[in-house]
Amino acid sequence: MGAPDPFPYEGPIAAADGTRPWNHYLWPTESWWISHEPEFRGFPGLFHFGYVALMDGRFSTDGEVYSIEQDCNCDGQRCLFATRAAAIRASAARMIRAMRGMARHESPYMLTSLSREHMQRGVNWVRAKVAEICGQPAPEPRRVPIVSEELPEGQLNLFETRKAVACE
Repeated sequence: MGAPDPFPYEGPIAAADGTRPWNHYLWPTESWWISHEPEFRGFPGLFHFGYVALMDGRFSTDGEVYSIEQDCNCDGQRCLFATRAAAIRASAARMIRAMRGMARHESPYMLTSLSREHMQRGVNWVRAKVAEICGQPAPEPRRVPIVSEELPEGQLNLFETRKAVACE
């Protein structure tokens, strides 16, 4: 079985399969990691997207019980969605935002940096993966601007994440 939960959760939140949060956390139902793809070996392992299917039929982009209870993650972004596709798109958009931000920083003090070329390839992989998962035609690869460059509204056909709105 494993170690007992050090901080058992007694609230109403559970995964769709009935799994209760362990240490106030639910692991993703599905997740996609770019570094697991053969052509992206060596890509920073922190880039992934996914969701948690909840017992009540909603989908969360965050596994933390407190975020799910408040529909607000630690970055002040909404984390609950009515459909699997919406949660996947939101989670993928957040990953793209993180990659674009990391490509902008070329500081020797960063533990991990991402070249613009890797960021471009990574963003196009995410767009193609989301289309595949959601049963849509594969998008044409395109040049994606980094954070400091202008990004037209809806450019990536994912949820907009440039303007984080604090959750109430």
